[in-house]
Amino acid sequence: MKIMRYLLNLLLLLACFGCASPSSGTRFEYETKSYRLNVMHPCPEGCVSCDYLRLTCLSKATGSVVHAKGRTWHTTGADGVTPSRFLGYIFMHDGKVYRILPDGTFEIAGADGKVEVEEKWKMKD
Repeated sequence: MKIMRYLLNLLLLLACFGCASPSSGTRFEYETKSYRLNVMHPCPEGCVSCDYLRLTCLSKATGSVVHAKGRTWHTTGADGVTPSRFLGYIFMHDGKVYRILPDGTFEIAGADGKVEVEEKWKMKD
């Protein structure tokens, strides 16, 4: 049984080997009342998780732009490692955490975890 689990894990690892490195990827654009968000998702389609996301966050009020690195955010499976349910995108920059959640929420939280901004987003065409 342990050998079968090992072989299955090895097969999954090899199948997603391309997920470990970015490709040309896909761009997603979102808009909230106060921000324009552009997410570059460079990992190949079919990869469950990606650690190479890039966020460009433009403040409509000030015109300031934040460029942040991020990743997909998931629950983990029973083994504590395998990504499971998608929770959104999470980015870090200058002590702040930027989250784009699948329920349509965009959040900016401080280093203490306190949410400073919470707005609804809409995907741009």
